[in-house]
Amino acid sequence: MALLIDTTNVPAGKRNDAISSVLSGAFLPTRASHDVPDELINNKTHSWTMGPRNDLVRIRDNALRLSRAASDNRPGDRELFAMTYQHRGTSYFLEDNGAKVERAGTLFMQDVTCGFEFAFGAEGDISSFVMTHADLGLPYAFVETASRRLESSSLYRLVRADFARLSHAARDLSEDEKAAGLLAAATVSLTRALLASTDPDNPRAREAIEDALPDTI
Repeated sequence: MALLIDTTNVPAGKRNDAISSVLSGAFLPTRASHDVPDELINNKTHSWTMGPRNDLVRIRDNALRLSRAASDNRPGDRELFAMTYQHRGTSYFLEDNGAKVERAGTLFMQDVTCGFEFAFGAEGDISSFVMTHADLGLPYAFVETASRRLESSSLYRLVRADFARLSHAARDLSEDEKAAGLLAAATVSLTRALLASTDPDNPRAREAIEDALPDTI
């Protein structure tokens, strides 16, 4: 486990830049801002490396706003998706295809390669598991559609409960690289099954559900 930033240790006037740097390193180039004076910014961000391509990032903040544009992508940047659990507070997203609101206790997925505007309604706490398009092994258009109807899946409640505990499990396994890697692989497998189960009649989807059966059990 790594504490990426605790803004109580960052001088006022430099906190937004420090958060931007940390989150750009964890995801892709991202700009952080707040609607409170800099001296009132309160951000703690932790990260766990769980596999060769997977990280879990937990962000606690009192008034965080994030923004990025697809044009911010750098040559060689990976296509990244984040499956996020909202532990506390409310998150607001404005994306190219519309707005959405995520409240405490919900699980949602985002293509962080695309442009978006994000904000906590007030104090918020989220954990995001980062994976690549290659990890998911599903067509991009399918993933994009499935990510907008996760709650229709029969696996949603199971996977949501798993993600609610994921940061605690990652913390407990942080000293065991092999165990953390197995946890990452199982998390990717469950994510694929969750996405696939939103369209169980799709042949590729049925294959993903069957592959994830041991992890689901």
